[in-house]
Amino acid sequence: MMICGKCSEVVQENNKYCPRCGAVLVPPAPATLGTVVPAYQLVAQVPVAITPKSNGLCVAGLVLGILAIVLFWVPVFGLILGVVGAVLSGVGIAVVKRPGEVQAGFGMALAGLIMSGLNLFLHLTFILAS
Repeated sequence: MMICGKCSEVVQENNKYCPRCGAVLVPPAPATLGTVVPAYQLVAQVPVAITPKSNGLCVAGLVLGILAIVLFWVPVFGLILGVVGAVLSGVGIAVVKRPGEVQAGFGMALAGLIMSGLNLFLHLTFILAS
């Protein structure tokens, strides 16, 4: 009997894999008196992808850009949402593009900037038309 060093499951000596966690089991080499030998050796590890964390400024710029487009018909409120959304999106893009930073959110910030810009264009058009 062996003990899996990864999950501490008791495994029969003729098994190649741990039935509980799937770790590859390598039978220990014959030990001499007084030496400690691990019950298994991990042969291969699966690489884990590191996902960059999302930038809160980019998310806030996108949300405010969407709200600005939806509420552009409200005279002052839509204009304020557009300006704040454009500023947050611009700052979010600057933070994401900084060298050495690993953050996601460039697409969200760009979409927020475009929607905020469209909102400001619509407001200007309605102000000049009236």
